[in-house]
Amino acid sequence: MLKIYLAGPFFNDKQIAIIEAIENEFDKYGFDYFSPRTDSGVISHLSLEGRTKESKNFYDRNVDEMIKANVIFAIVDGQDASPVYEMGYFRALTDHFVYKTEKGSKDLKRYSVAYTNENFGLDIMLKESVDAHVVCEPDLRSFCGIMAGNWDAPVGKEGLPEWQDNQARREKIFSQFQNFNSDK
Repeated sequence: MLKIYLAGPFFNDKQIAIIEAIENEFDKYGFDYFSPRTDSGVISHLSLEGRTKESKNFYDRNVDEMIKANVIFAIVDGQDASPVYEMGYFRALTDHFVYKTEKGSKDLKRYSVAYTNENFGLDIMLKESVDAHVVCEPDLRSFCGIMAGNWDAPVGKEGLPEWQDNQARREKIFSQFQNFNSDK
């Protein structure tokens, strides 16, 4: 089952427009996703005292949702480092699961996607840590369409051999979006 954690800045009009476009695309396909912007409640409207009181709840809710997710979709805009931090935390949680269970990392595969609304290459740390780099809205629409139809087996086809190897099929999806130094 696909569960997405949407990490992204939402502190100015441009950032809000980008994250809303992504949320709308996710809604269009009925994806199960968590967006801190809408689901946790934005704490920026609170007083300093209110922020101090609510920030722990906000943080805990985000971490709980990150634990439940198997994909992080992080908006990297070069202005806010929070999504990059969340990507690192998501990765650390994956490593934590591996050490806490009998399962190996292959059984607990979680995926990271970087989204940029501009055509620029990711730095080496981001490039090596993500499974896909989605660039701008046309890539977003294509990515969501492919994910919606191929993440899990359609009803009635779960037992067919071509739907048995989830990891290979999912990695094939992500390999189509490796625009790490895109010239689009």
